[in-house]
Amino acid sequence: METFNLGQLTKEMVASRLREMEDPCAVAARILEDALTSALRNAKGFGPGEKEMVSEACHGAMIGILLRHQDLSHGAVQVLRAACAAAQALSLDPTEFMTLAIEGLARIRNVAPPEQLHEMIYALEAEFMGAGEVFRELCQAPVSPKIAGP
Repeated sequence: METFNLGQLTKEMVASRLREMEDPCAVAARILEDALTSALRNAKGFGPGEKEMVSEACHGAMIGILLRHQDLSHGAVQVLRAACAAAQALSLDPTEFMTLAIEGLARIRNVAPPEQLHEMIYALEAEFMGAGEVFRELCQAPVSPKIAGP
């Protein structure tokens, strides 16, 4: 089976669509939700490959938002809402899905300014109890070679 990079595809779609949109973060979230539900709808189970897709797609959406110089804290909240909606649409565990999504969000720690990461912590915590703390912990964790790049 061929593997495709859902993160790269999501990033490209988000960056392309954000050029002419009023609320680019909301558009990124819709693209993410559509990408996740389409990619995972016919999956046979929810194994490591599918879990990586969730993280990759959320990371791709955030990179698209970052490339458009949008508010990362607003984008992170929108992305997490979209991930929750996708989990619900797919009848998957929303807690696990959120954790995977937050892992994807935290992967921008290498390219986002520290002050924006702090703003993301507060925004996530304000909207999703405990999410800001999980995000903070993931941002402080050592970077594995697998997630070192944008």
